[in-house]
Amino acid sequence: MPRKNLHDLSRSLDISVDDLRRLSECVQPYGCRIRQRPSGKPRLIRPPSMELKAVQSRIHKKLLRTLRYPSYLHGYVPGRSFLTNARAHKLSKYFVCFDLQDFFPSIGYKRVASTFSKMGWSGHALVVLTRLTTHRGSLPQGAPTSALLANLAAGDLDDRLLQFCATNDLVYTRYSDDLTFSSQVPTDTVIPWIDSIIRASGFTANAAKTKLFGPQAAALITGLEVFQGTVRVPRAYIERTESAISAFRSRCAQMVPKIASKAKARILGRLAYIRQIDTLEGRRLWELLDGSPQL
Repeated sequence: MPRKNLHDLSRSLDISVDDLRRLSECVQPYGCRIRQRPSGKPRLIRPPSMELKAVQSRIHKKLLRTLRYPSYLHGYVPGRSFLTNARAHKLSKYFVCFDLQDFFPSIGYKRVASTFSKMGWSGHALVVLTRLTTHRGSLPQGAPTSALLANLAAGDLDDRLLQFCATNDLVYTRYSDDLTFSSQVPTDTVIPWIDSIIRASGFTANAAKTKLFGPQAAALITGLEVFQGTVRVPRAYIERTESAISAFRSRCAQMVPKIASKAKARILGRLAYIRQIDTLEGRRLWELLDGSPQL
């Protein structure tokens, strides 16, 4: 692969060499925001400044999104999603799911530099790209570039896991930090082997989130239930959405318009999620919401 320099990077991003140097050499300002995980545990988000985010967005669009990603990667890859990730396992009977702890912070400056080097960047271009996409020595959560860079930077882990899966008749997919393995035979004996591969690759599995599922009950894979060849929205999620619609319909007329609009937008987001997987259920709930008073 021909090596690409700083002038090549300038042309690719349509940003002058001087601006690239300036942005990479100054201390880039990042904000700090706390987002609650579904478990209730806080997650630290580091959104970049507007100027840095604009440059990162160009790197994402022009350098990262244009790459071809392996079929086992589903997180943040164009044309793939949490749904394609779950569907990859629908014909299996046994499942084991792992979660990588502190995934983005685990990917340091050297891994990111190695990732850009494998893409053909060298010299000052390599340094500039790595500085523009890392913060305090690792990938920041909140930067437009972090998700796809994490996909690429964990390639060594994926390669080792794929070799293991090939010799053990396992199906493997990764959705960002969620790893799923499935098979036609019980998978409990592979857990220590997979855990050792994860550790040898420089990552740590969150033991509390390692889950086993058998053929007698639905497996929960990237938020969806996989059971006997079907992929479906968990019933509890549908019931919570229906309850939210009922509450909205009964209180909408008394709400301040701005608050009512936000409440409806949240429900519409849930309906869009449901309709991706279950069109009929999504339509039923949509009709239930459609009977709400007009804002």
